[in-house]
Amino acid sequence: MTTSRSKPKNSEETRNALMDSAARLFREKGYDSTSLKDLAVAVGVSPSAMYWYFPSKNDLLYSVIKRTLHRFEDGMALALAKVDDAPPSRLAAFVRYYVEAQLSGSSEVAAYSYVYATGHMLDHLPESNRAELSDIERRIFRFVRGTIQQGVDEGSFAAEHAGTAALAIIGMCEHVQTWFRPDGKGTVGEIADRYAGLCLSMVGYRPDRR
Repeated sequence: MTTSRSKPKNSEETRNALMDSAARLFREKGYDSTSLKDLAVAVGVSPSAMYWYFPSKNDLLYSVIKRTLHRFEDGMALALAKVDDAPPSRLAAFVRYYVEAQLSGSSEVAAYSYVYATGHMLDHLPESNRAELSDIERRIFRFVRGTIQQGVDEGSFAAEHAGTAALAIIGMCEHVQTWFRPDGKGTVGEIADRYAGLCLSMVGYRPDRR
């Protein structure tokens, strides 16, 4: 039994379940149309118990987005660990991972793309939360920009503006799910490979350049 003085059991499990349900409902109903009561019912906790985990819906939004970005960084690190340090290999691995993550069918990823990445939810979060999430996004951007610039410096890429190229690549990958259809032409893996090739072409990569 949960009282005002006792924290619910299996708190971490319940917290994660609430974030999972929030990601799904934010995607299906939209952030504004999802209530804390909806989330409590989805997970099977009382509305009052919700406040043990998330004092407000804005706190829940922040936690969902932060977890999504951290998981993305973790998966990105694993993908990069499988390739060599050459800029073409690292850029291609990043793009493949990004596309596969976007097309994974994850409600969490979809919620980030549809609810937060467009920018219209920023006003729901306090400045400190926005700054922390932006720091994570900037780390990802700096990796892509740095990889492109390294390739330019070494002679394997010919991009004139590494930052602009990085933004274009991230934008392409972020929005791939807006047109992809599972019954369309190309599997997730094939689309990921095509995007990797397109992005390498964008930065002027040719295997014989060096």
